[in-house]
Amino acid sequence: MTNLNHSLINLPRTTIIFFTIFIFLLPFPCFAEKQINLLEKNGTVEIFKSGKEGFEDLTENTNIEKNDKIRTGEHSFCRINWNNNILYIGENSDVEIRKVYENNTDEVFLLSGEVAAKLKNMPASSRFRVETPSSMCAARGTLFLVKHGKSQGLTETACLENQIIAETSYDIDKAVILNAGQRTHLCPWENAKIHVTGTGLISEKFISAQALKPNSGAKIKKVLKTNHSAGSRKEIIHKKITTAAKQHIADRILSMSVGGELTVRDVLSNPEKLKKFHSFIDKETKIIKASIETETAMIEVELELQKIEDIIEKKIICRTDKIEDITESEYSAKFGALAKVTTTRAAEVDAYRKLAEKIHGTVIQSNTIIKDFVVSNDTVKIKIEGIVKGATKLETKYFSDGSVTVAMTIDAIVLKNNLSPDVGDVFGTIYLPSPESVNYSDYAYQAVIEGS
Repeated sequence: MTNLNHSLINLPRTTIIFFTIFIFLLPFPCFAEKQINLLEKNGTVEIFKSGKEGFEDLTENTNIEKNDKIRTGEHSFCRINWNNNILYIGENSDVEIRKVYENNTDEVFLLSGEVAAKLKNMPASSRFRVETPSSMCAARGTLFLVKHGKSQGLTETACLENQIIAETSYDIDKAVILNAGQRTHLCPWENAKIHVTGTGLISEKFISAQALKPNSGAKIKKVLKTNHSAGSRKEIIHKKITTAAKQHIADRILSMSVGGELTVRDVLSNPEKLKKFHSFIDKETKIIKASIETETAMIEVELELQKIEDIIEKKIICRTDKIEDITESEYSAKFGALAKVTTTRAAEVDAYRKLAEKIHGTVIQSNTIIKDFVVSNDTVKIKIEGIVKGATKLETKYFSDGSVTVAMTIDAIVLKNNLSPDVGDVFGTIYLPSPESVNYSDYAYQAVIEGS
């Protein structure tokens, strides 16, 4: 098989632990005793003490120990001091303290919900692990997050600083290394979905002559509405909807052209540039108005495009003063029926291309991906093309700058069932794609971890 890039582990499983320690070995002092206690909480946060009956309120005076279980309610969270490191537990989470510096390892088990950690004071030769029913993530000296959905068995993990290892709990030698600015997810094949969004950029022939000149003062705008349970905390709802709106802004900018078929996403492969981009989205996106009612919330945000060009060091191609969602009929009225058909088709082609890339990047073992089979087996290549063409179209969106996006999905189990007769029983239990760039929502966790 061909070798992979540095994001995949090209080592046998028996050396993974040593590799992790070797990569992150730093001269931190060794601590004789672990101190684990509550730093901050919001809402309902309870602890089940080992040897006691039932859950009780978690307070700053509670000594958190091995085998204790912590759970949070809706719109609730807590920040835990783990010997001068920080463990964040998000809403609707169930967490068990599995190990406290045993064999140089600290470990928590995430049954459901979300945890994030900032590890700056780990003893030398130690590591911090987060295990879920389908995966294990090991790290030290880093900033990362893990989410697990109990119903579908989906585990998402993202690395914001340094490196972490993400591996499955069931399949031998199936793991990836996530570098700073990368994310991935793990899920049982029968529940896994392969999602992509393709972007179509309008041809200049459909734009009026007076609009051909790029607009350097353009703004991108998003209006978002959500529903929530009655009685939810307004500050939590506001934070959630603000993060979601900024995610929409980031996604829209990443798909914009900087010339030809090259997009903003293409020029942000550098982790530092990507971090600056997300930081810019966070700080410079302005809230125009927001309202939170008993069961609904609304927010309107906007961002000036010109400022982002200093980060990407390229001009963004924009020929309108405001970029926002419009309806299909509004798009046709503004650009014409032919423009709608051709630009939508371009978005579909882009989605098909991205689906093929994701399928090719599916991890079989730590040094093998599906692309390796495609190179040597024409039947596999033809079958993948057929699977891609059979993708389900989820949503088409139209924008005032003439661009169109098309979201598509494939059930991952279709991939496994169709290719197994040709490549053998190599897929295992868990679907694991190659790493991709973190999104704004991942980046936003840094603030909640640090309590800012």
